Amino acid sequence: MKLNKKDNLKTAKKIFQSSLINEKPNLTKVRKFVKSIKTRYKSNALAILKLYLNLLIAYFKRETIIIEATDKLPPQYLNKIKRHFEKITGKTLNVSFVYNSSVIGGLKICFADYEWDFTIKGRIKKLKEFLHG
Repeated sequence: MKLNKKDNLKTAKKIFQSSLINEKPNLTKVRKFVKSIKTRYKSNALAILKLYLNLLIAYFKRETIIIEATDKLPPQYLNKIKRHFEKITGKTLNVSFVYNSSVIGGLKICFADYEWDFTIKGRIKKLKEFLHG
């Protein structure tokens, strides 16, 4: 039976909630649900899996601080950034460092749906927007 978009989303959300243990996705359950989606919802499997993946990505975005820079930051700076966001959110977060050669003079911090650009390129962009604004 072909489900509509609303039913697909409802199914994906239900499966996502079922794959959590202590409010965190459990890899074993995620694998089990992916296999079951492929067999149980044959005609809608791709749509449901896309929605499920988006829910997982959104979860990890809310739980992970991504720091981009050209040079590795000392652990004390990474921990300071982590503590700052943990204090704001009230929950334990993960930190992921990403080497990004396009970042010049500074760093970018991404958390949830927000991005803070503390690079020279970012400052120049803000200045241009201000002057042409």
